[in-house]
Amino acid sequence: MKILLLVDSYPPHHGGGYELRCKDVVNGLMSRGHNIHIITTRCTNDHCGLHPNEGPVDRILHRKSQASSLLVQILRDFSDMWFIDHTTRSFKPDLVYLWHLGDLSNAIIPYFASSKIPMVYDEGGKGLIATARILKRGLYFFKNENDSSLKKWAKKTINTLVDFLSGKRICTNATWPDEMKIIFNSQHSLDYAQQNGVPVQNAKVIYSGIDVGEFQYLPRNGLDGRVKFLVPGRITPIKGTKDALSLFDKLNEAGIPSHLTIIGRDFSNTYFDEIQQVVEQMDHHDISLLPMTSQEELANLYQTHDICFFPSHQENGLSRVPLEAMACGCLVLSYGNEASNEVITNGINGFIISEGDISEAVKIIKSLLNDPEQVKQITQYAHETIQQYFTLERYIRSVELFLKKSAPVLTDHI
Repeated sequence: MKILLLVDSYPPHHGGGYELRCKDVVNGLMSRGHNIHIITTRCTNDHCGLHPNEGPVDRILHRKSQASSLLVQILRDFSDMWFIDHTTRSFKPDLVYLWHLGDLSNAIIPYFASSKIPMVYDEGGKGLIATARILKRGLYFFKNENDSSLKKWAKKTINTLVDFLSGKRICTNATWPDEMKIIFNSQHSLDYAQQNGVPVQNAKVIYSGIDVGEFQYLPRNGLDGRVKFLVPGRITPIKGTKDALSLFDKLNEAGIPSHLTIIGRDFSNTYFDEIQQVVEQMDHHDISLLPMTSQEELANLYQTHDICFFPSHQENGLSRVPLEAMACGCLVLSYGNEASNEVITNGINGFIISEGDISEAVKIIKSLLNDPEQVKQITQYAHETIQQYFTLERYIRSVELFLKKSAPVLTDHI
């Protein structure tokens, strides 16, 4: 199968689990013999040496958030859509696979809808909600019946010029592409999208998977006296990093020695500064702030820590963090967000606590310190859950089947 894949921030440049999942899917599909050409955002460093000779990857697209004006955005859309059109005509894909388009040109989906090439959108958050609203309002201007006649004329004129000058590569009056298929990686994300106006009649939930060869299981026989807990993820308010510091503080108040490791990329300078200030005020050497690291090192951290605390307040998507931790035998405490409550059965293969309920987390940890057999059973069940339902092999196989079914010319060969 020839697949043209479009995504923002293809690794090694990435913002987190969504883009890493994309890379996993690409590698998995390529290993199965599929021919994939990737178009992604341009590298911010003109002399970047992180991805030399990386094959069929074009780092060329612009981000809307970096356009200084509507005119600049339109001109960049001309450039991006010309390149996409040229690549599509030369590559002749059987299917277009879309990932994480929120900050890319609004013209991408309408273009492929008009091309009649089968499309699959892999949703990892709330991107399609924004897409549905944009297609309803228009690519560049809100459709407003209360506009003056002059304003309506100006909008129509600009849209007509854009359509014409782009050679119809930009369709300014697009509608939702009813034939587009959608993959959601959690049931909650599908339900939320439907509640917010996204047509989901062609959607399927396919839960993500991880490489269990990379995140290997280390059996646990209980918690030591000094509890080591890990909090991986972006360092932003929505990821609940401060809650981890609160848990560290409450454990000390309860007389439970602990060590906290926070690992992740600084996505908010102000918030990161606040985190550092709190750590300094605690004046404690048992808190480590680490930058993003390799998957190999992350697996080692899961294996050398007792607990993975997942205090995310983000509702949508399916985070890799609980999956990776459970695979490694690191016991997971979660608020249940990012579909972790679709993976964790409370008290069986992990724990779900109420959002922000740090006292409940302390209570659970105190109980586990006195019950090594429960730790052993829960971490073993967690590992078995990943092995049965969330392996990368199972995930890639399910995605591959869905993609094949989405391309009519290939259906007969499944």
